[in-house]
Amino acid sequence: LSKSVELHDKVIGHYLNIKHYQ
Repeated sequence: LSKSVELHDKVIGHYLNIKHYQ
């Protein structure tokens, strides 16, 4: 569960970075 949450945060962070730089 912990790894799943960590991966989810990384995906969300990556997605937000993409939206931020566009």
